[in-house]
Amino acid sequence: NMFCDCRELTSIPTLNTKSLINAYNMFSNCRKLITIPQLNFQNVTNVSYTFNQCAELTDFGGLLNIGQSFLTTAAEEFGNYRFNSCSKLTHESLMNIINGLYDIKAKGCKAQQLLLGSINKAKLTEEEIEIATNKGWNVS
Repeated sequence: NMFCDCRELTSIPTLNTKSLINAYNMFSNCRKLITIPQLNFQNVTNVSYTFNQCAELTDFGGLLNIGQSFLTTAAEEFGNYRFNSCSKLTHESLMNIINGLYDIKAKGCKAQQLLLGSINKAKLTEEEIEIATNKGWNVS
């Protein structure tokens, strides 16, 4: 809940998130947030509701190595591993997300959800979506 309910926040500076384990509700209800730099999520095991109600988020550096710390024993589409994005993201921001995904398939994890929504998904080509699916992520 680090920045949860910071409703006037518009941007985030560069943060060292390398040791972060739980990102639950991290930016939830930051309704005016527009810009977030890339965040290192290599140790994060809970991404649920991280960007809930971030309706104005457009510029996002992505989440580096999201999935690296996921357990291989977790169920497919496990709630704590479900990544929800915001509908106004630029194409570049969406590709930052996709390119930052950890290859959970190669690690032996069951497929997890990358919820982009129909508006964002329409901004991507089939080949771009395939990058995520080849890494073990179900894109919807």
